[in-house]
Amino acid sequence: MTLHSHKRSAFAHRLGGLGAVKTYRTALAATVLLLLVSACASDSGPSKADLRRSLATELPAYVEVASFTIEASQSAGTKVEPVYQTRFRAVLKLTADTFTEAERARDVLFVKSLKRRGDEIEVFGKTQSLLYGGNWQTAVSLDGSPLARLGKPLSMFSAARVIVKGSREETEYRAEVERLEREKMEAARRAAEEKRREMEYMRTNLPGRWRTGFETLQFGKDGSVKLVSHDGKRTVSGVWRLEGDRLIIKYSDGAFADCRVQKFSVNELVGLCQDGQTSVLRRLIE
Repeated sequence: MTLHSHKRSAFAHRLGGLGAVKTYRTALAATVLLLLVSACASDSGPSKADLRRSLATELPAYVEVASFTIEASQSAGTKVEPVYQTRFRAVLKLTADTFTEAERARDVLFVKSLKRRGDEIEVFGKTQSLLYGGNWQTAVSLDGSPLARLGKPLSMFSAARVIVKGSREETEYRAEVERLEREKMEAARRAAEEKRREMEYMRTNLPGRWRTGFETLQFGKDGSVKLVSHDGKRTVSGVWRLEGDRLIIKYSDGAFADCRVQKFSVNELVGLCQDGQTSVLRRLIE
């Protein structure tokens, strides 16, 4: 090897060393830049899209976010425990008609229309985001209670039957209720008239001798009554009267009977008395 060749080899070696240093410095600069970008991302908090998605997850299924604007933001934590807060304004859009409860009648819930599908409302709120496990965990709070004033779709009301006020279904339902009420009142009127005739018939045909399980009763047309036990040990007089559908007997010894007449015929009287027992009297044929 000549002296000239040796100098060229040493020069090439130095050039190779300089190239390695240059490559190392480039890699180091890239790493530092990546760390700076990562640190800046943590310092700036979650993205607007992330916050919008966080709001969307807090909304009912029939409400969507139409627009989302961050009005103010700040870091409220440290580099070790990052906390990021924002104040936002958003426009929410309904994806279904909504209603609110108006009244209940029996097993029917009446609701009134509140919002229409496509209606929008403006809301304001705040977010607070914590960096945990490399991801931002965001809590959302809305000013006031705007969601409570939106109502809800018909399918979300719990009732055997839900009717919208002002609808044809309501008109038909109320007409049917009125018809049934009239029928009920008419049936009650007929029953009362039938009972009145039965009691008038009883007033005329009760006088006479009747037998119970242990006693004989003699009803007089003048309202008197005489009770004689079957063993002859008790004989007591009293008075009887009809009051509505009740047969009331008061005896001279202070005893009394107050029975609601359930059935009366010429030969049989069935009544539910004050002790809760059913009393049956059968006419004795003279």
